[in-house]
Amino acid sequence: MSEPAAGTLLFPRAGAYVVFSIDAEMTLEALHDEHVAEVTKNMQTKSFVGYVAKADRIINHESEFQSFRVRILRSGFPPRTEEKGIESDMCTPVWPTTEHPSSRTPLRTDKPLPWNNCYHSSFDSIIVRVPTAYEDAEGAVMLLKSEISRHNAIIRDDQQRANAALKLHQPIPAIGEPSAEDGQISPRNRSQESLQNEPLPDDDYDSAKSAQEFAQAIVNMAEMDRPPETMITVEMSYDLSYVQTLTDPQEFYIEKKALEKLEQDTKAAAIERARRLDEEAFGGAPTQSSAPQAIAPKAVNATPVPWLTRTRQRIASILDSILARFRTPKPSSSHVTPPS
Repeated sequence: MSEPAAGTLLFPRAGAYVVFSIDAEMTLEALHDEHVAEVTKNMQTKSFVGYVAKADRIINHESEFQSFRVRILRSGFPPRTEEKGIESDMCTPVWPTTEHPSSRTPLRTDKPLPWNNCYHSSFDSIIVRVPTAYEDAEGAVMLLKSEISRHNAIIRDDQQRANAALKLHQPIPAIGEPSAEDGQISPRNRSQESLQNEPLPDDDYDSAKSAQEFAQAIVNMAEMDRPPETMITVEMSYDLSYVQTLTDPQEFYIEKKALEKLEQDTKAAAIERARRLDEEAFGGAPTQSSAPQAIAPKAVNATPVPWLTRTRQRIASILDSILARFRTPKPSSSHVTPPS
């Protein structure tokens, strides 16, 4: 992991346009499988362009990876997808491109993009993992924060239009913005929900106790908020000259799906090998290891990683200062006994 130097920023910077391509080897490295390593080493991946919308998880400079949401850039209008309620005008041009069926105002960058006919579909958004690094954003093509906010509003409007179109045909769940874990509640969201559901303290003791629980929840959330070990990992650069022609975003989803299938097949094969070894060793008879067993919940903090230990230490010092307020004895209030 790179160390920050004077005058440098965490890479990539929100609002910056980047060239990125999937690093297949790094994506599935955590599987520790020789066949997977060989397949991913020879896998050819394409280069794509997009801007970094925001960090997807809590930024921890001591973590090996960070994850970001990237909105992919495309050439021309996106295709109409009737089964998803998507129309070809559900996109936004990027200056100097200005053409749009409803004269939608193009997104403005501080420097013009080196391609013509550039658009962002309101449905081409991906979450990727990037090795933690630091680099000056000088020379990068940037969107202003106000433009990112305006684009987010456009995306919400287009998604609502698509949802409304779907409801006219069939009552299915509303489509949402693509994410790395569609249909699942991430550990981060569960942590946030637990904080929101905490009861309000009624006295100083409860306040102190609540402060302790809040600090512990922060530690737990930081641990669970690390990007998954097999999240799609990419190589990135601010240098847009690497790309001569914009690649169709659908190619990214094809590559992503291929890696996900390879991961699933590898895990399924490992389970099958373990089952066969079990049958060979015990003649197919049920054993203690093969019989169904209740799985004990994994201790969240059983083996804290170094960066988490340092996080705990920093939070502990902050917590001590908070609790000091509640340990200070209050002056006793005067009490007058009424005359009998």
